[in-house]
Amino acid sequence: MAGRLSALLVPLLSAEAAAVDVGPAGSAECPCVNQSSEVYGFGCASHDVNGTEEYPECGDASTAPGWCGDQWCYVKLSECQVTVEPSENYPGLGWSYTTCGYRDSFSRTNITESLRGKTLRVQFLGNTGGWKGNYCTGNLGEACVDQRGFGPVQNFFDLVVGSAGIKVQQISELPEAVYAQRARLGQRSNFDLCIWATGMGFLDLCVASLVMLPRRSDASPFVSLWAEPTILVGPTVSSAEEVTFGQMLSAAFRPFSPELWLALLCVVITCSLVITYFETSQHGQFNDIRSKRLRAAEAVYRALYSLFMCESRFEPQTLGGRIVGLGLAFMCILFVCGYTATLASFLVEERRLEPNVEDLNDAIRLNKRICAHPSHILTLKVHGVPESNIVPMSVRSEILPSIGVEESSICQVGVLSEEDFVSAQATNGGSFCNLQRIGPAVGSHMVGLSVSEKWSRQLSFAIMAAAADGHLQRALRQHHPEAESFARLLPRGRPKAVAPAVTCADTND
Repeated sequence: MAGRLSALLVPLLSAEAAAVDVGPAGSAECPCVNQSSEVYGFGCASHDVNGTEEYPECGDASTAPGWCGDQWCYVKLSECQVTVEPSENYPGLGWSYTTCGYRDSFSRTNITESLRGKTLRVQFLGNTGGWKGNYCTGNLGEACVDQRGFGPVQNFFDLVVGSAGIKVQQISELPEAVYAQRARLGQRSNFDLCIWATGMGFLDLCVASLVMLPRRSDASPFVSLWAEPTILVGPTVSSAEEVTFGQMLSAAFRPFSPELWLALLCVVITCSLVITYFETSQHGQFNDIRSKRLRAAEAVYRALYSLFMCESRFEPQTLGGRIVGLGLAFMCILFVCGYTATLASFLVEERRLEPNVEDLNDAIRLNKRICAHPSHILTLKVHGVPESNIVPMSVRSEILPSIGVEESSICQVGVLSEEDFVSAQATNGGSFCNLQRIGPAVGSHMVGLSVSEKWSRQLSFAIMAAAADGHLQRALRQHHPEAESFARLLPRGRPKAVAPAVTCADTND
């Protein structure tokens, strides 16, 4: 039974399966051996329910793990077609809960415990772009030396290490055999070097934001972290909207909404009626007008005249008329200021910024040169971009500075990860505010961690469990370039590509 501790394979299911008694023989697809024997492990039974020398924790029913009462049996590995784990006690045999109709809760319970106290050989790499990866001061695109780095991936890894009780041995230099393998395949990236090291067993884990390319997945197992969108980015050009004569005339009423115009008219007419009421007294301005209809008409006329001339057309003689007249005059001043300022902005030729291409197909049609990292070149080829129009950029952070409107520019548009664009827009002091995302995502790629075959299943479980608990999202939110906590977390000497956040809105006049 000791062999069960070394085989921690079964993935976490969404709900407990209902156990059905299939008898001591197990299922036909994986029959138990010697099912009639009463020896420990032979025939489907709850062999651990009362505790054993190897698993004494099952002896106390109040604290026993849930798997203690589950049924399992030994089976022949060569004759079993369901989930089975090899046994160290009996060569050629394995043990299976599945054949007895039970979920293997034993492996799931012990899978992270098998990592506790273990020392894993880890290499920390410094990503060359974006903001979600791991960043080492002075080590862009290389192995971190005397530091683990900084960023969401490194922060998340530390959380996994702490919760699983893992010890870390940081490896900076790799054996010559790894370099020889990388050179043999014509690869030059230090990320590929680390991935080959995990695939060959010289490392247990590479900590960085690693794009899961086909050649890399073939070299080493991966644990995926997230799917990163690939977007098209291009420079903006200024364009003006044509304005007709009718639109120019209607602009006279655009500074205020219809509701505001109506409210303003009501207030002016009301003030005029009140002034007229006071001024029809013996010593008032309108004491000679006897007809109520004429008084009302005079009030409305002077109200509209005051509104259009932007000044009060009353000369009140009474105290009440003068007080209301001052209020009307002050309102006319506010009206003039608000109206003229707003009207000026509408009469100015309206210009807007637009991308110089509408989408990737438009870029292909216009024969635009497209900058892209090698990890995105396959995406462009799938979309039909001619290879002659693709400008490979070995460093992710070099793509945006290479984009320009002029024909002399290295390229007119670029394809890159969304995180690279967000990082550049937020952390380069407004240098790339003339660039704009164009259209929907043109694709996506998986990002993950490269792990060794020896610990791949245990690490996969520990990493996925931590991600399911929200630790990955919290790390990403904490390190987002626009997060308030981002500047406080920056280490001294952080590279420019991931400098303190400055948004484009902060740099525009």
